[in-house]
Amino acid sequence: PVSSPSAARGAMADRVRKLMEEMVPEIDEYRRRGLYSEPELRALVKRRERFELLCHGRMAQRVDFVSYAQHELRLHALHKLRKRRLGVKKRTQADTARVRRIHFILERACRKWKGDKSLWATWADVCEKTRSHSRLQRVLARALQLHPREPALWIRAAAWEWEQRGSATNARALLQRGLRLLGDESGELWAAYFQFELSFRLTLLRRRGALGLASSKVAGPSTEGGEGTEEAEAPNGGSTEEGLDAIARIAFTAALDAAPADAAPPAVATAATAAASAPALFAARSAAIGARLLRLAAAQPKASSLTRAIAEELRERHAGTPAAALALATYALDAELARARRKVLNERKRDEKVQRREGEGSNAARADDDDDEDEEVTRGGRMADGDDDGDDEEEGGGAEALAAAARTAYVGAEELLASSPKLEVVMGAAVGRLATALDVCLKNNAECPAEALEMLSRTLCYLRALARTLGAGLSQGARASLRAATMAAGSAAAAAHVPCATAALWRAVLAAGAEAADMAGAEAAKGEEEEEKSVGSPGVALAEAADSISAFSADLQAATACTLSAVLAARAQARDNAAGARGVDEAALLGGAEACAQALATDAASAPLLA
Repeated sequence: PVSSPSAARGAMADRVRKLMEEMVPEIDEYRRRGLYSEPELRALVKRRERFELLCHGRMAQRVDFVSYAQHELRLHALHKLRKRRLGVKKRTQADTARVRRIHFILERACRKWKGDKSLWATWADVCEKTRSHSRLQRVLARALQLHPREPALWIRAAAWEWEQRGSATNARALLQRGLRLLGDESGELWAAYFQFELSFRLTLLRRRGALGLASSKVAGPSTEGGEGTEEAEAPNGGSTEEGLDAIARIAFTAALDAAPADAAPPAVATAATAAASAPALFAARSAAIGARLLRLAAAQPKASSLTRAIAEELRERHAGTPAAALALATYALDAELARARRKVLNERKRDEKVQRREGEGSNAARADDDDDEDEEVTRGGRMADGDDDGDDEEEGGGAEALAAAARTAYVGAEELLASSPKLEVVMGAAVGRLATALDVCLKNNAECPAEALEMLSRTLCYLRALARTLGAGLSQGARASLRAATMAAGSAAAAAHVPCATAALWRAVLAAGAEAADMAGAEAAKGEEEEEKSVGSPGVALAEAADSISAFSADLQAATACTLSAVLAARAQARDNAAGARGVDEAALLGGAEACAQALATDAASAPLLA
């Protein structure tokens, strides 16, 4: 009698043998067309057999399936490259079989580990890479059935429906279905839904402007996507723009009422919970999601009236909340930054079009010259080499092309300031409004130190993020105004008797050596800027940086160390009666530095809220 393990091994071998036999027509086609040599085909078969044995084994792991799929994707790219070199344009049976095998590998992995969300995301990425659109729709639907409480899946499915298929109806249905499940939990889902409504609004306005159906046209090219039958009519006979603004405002109000649990940062939620009650926590969450959506609206083109209406609603409901106060004070700066970024990107696109036309003209002239050459030389000489180089660049440069696109989307501080001459004026006005909001918050929350500390923390973080983001391109006067605003925040905290060692430390640091502190902050930001550059809205990036405790702590530590060294050098000069020695409040500086270092060593999350 055959033992059970032996029978299992025999069954596994039979399945692997059957799969290998199904590959015979594909291998024969490779051999017939001369795409691969005999040693390459033998190595390919041996490697596939090894992967199949690993995937069918009892100890199969996720990494085996992923490695198998990556191997097939590399083979897919190599096959396309060799087909171009040989001039084969027809899609063959081997092409279809290869793509199906990739999906079959990932389907087995997802069937074996249904709860692994990263595997489903990998399969969806492969569907997009291989342009398997119908399969991608099925993959996302199956993933949502298994993981209905995963906001990223709802957002991805809706984004694909809107951006790739152009179906606003399906995208809206998916997002609303996700909100019915996760509306009180996910701020990301509310932000995605609001962003979709803004994008749909802009698409319809541009389309009506292009057709001459609107009194005010929206500048810029028409965005692909959307459906002509889905144009919303305004209520009470109003204009289309007013009707679309009303839809976005309804979404904004619903988000404020939902107050998703992850809208407020953890430190703020902890402070609100410790301070009091569920109403305070609900207000903090509602204000946080409202501030986020206000920044998204401010970054949209031709949305000034909508942004003002949203700002008024947020002011009526959460004017005294720190997150809302910061957004209301700075949303005009967000709008100006987004306008400057769009201007820079449009200029880049125009330059690229001009360069492309010039390149096409030179290529046409070169082609006319080549027509006069001998046909035999053209076939066997440098023309063939040039075609090969072009194929290599097109096939092998996918990652490089994505990196180049990211670099193209990044806009530096110098470019932003050069494209908008009034940006510094708008920034100064925003800083002034922020200082006023801080004073009001400190006075109104004298008996509630938690909210006062939160507003002070947000103000300090935002000012330092502004200095780190735009400091390289700001004028001397603008940098001085930012330093003065930061020092004024420390003075306001001291006058209101709010115990915040961080504010006192920043005040002492900037008073002792403003230039040294700015240099130290720039050095602390340099590493993060090299690792990842924000390619989105500058205003949203500033808000995220203001909520980033790690960046603020690094800036604070670097500036403190740099300024302490300057203070010690000044004190040494004073002892030696050297000329030019400055009088520095060493007690405030050293005391604040000691308290800050102690808190940072204990708990990095408490750095902006040092008591």
